[in-house]
This record gives sequence, C-alpha cells and structure tokens, in this order.
Amino acid sequence: MQGVAACDGVVLRADPDEGRATYAALGAAIMVHMLRGTPQIYVLGAELDNSIVFYQPAVARVRTFAALLAHFERASLLAVGYP
Repeated sequence: MQGVAACDGVVLRADPDEGRATYAALGAAIMVHMLRGTPQIYVLGAELDNSIVFYQPAVARVRTFAALLAHFERASLLAVGYP
C-alpha cells in the first residue's frame, strides 16, 4: 500500500476477471486520491462495467492502451501550460 500512496498513477486492467485481488489496490488508490488529489487512477480494458467501483469519480475508464496514452499526453500538455 505504500507504493499506491507514493505513486503518480495507477492503471488497473479490467479484464480478465481473475485479477480481482488488485481491487484492494484500486480501493487504496481511490482513498489516497480522495485525501490528496493524487494518484491519477485508470481502469483499462473492454469490460469497463465489471465493478461499480470503476464508476467512482476519481477513476478514468479507457478501453484501449492507445486511449490511455492519449490521456497521458493530454495531461502532460496541460501540466506544461499548452491549451
């Protein structure tokens, strides 16, 4: 959990369903985000409706790795002051 508290971002693969143990890390990331405003939290995959937790406002849902990279690119451009 210290890693979740210290990181800038968390990416959880939504599929396959066998990875549900990672939901503990997702819950921890959401709590840290609620307290500090970071980390950025992403759920990646085709099955973005596997858990109600995916709809928490701090969680961004993306279907593809390309969409995730585009999200990172937009965030980095905003951080350096580009419109």
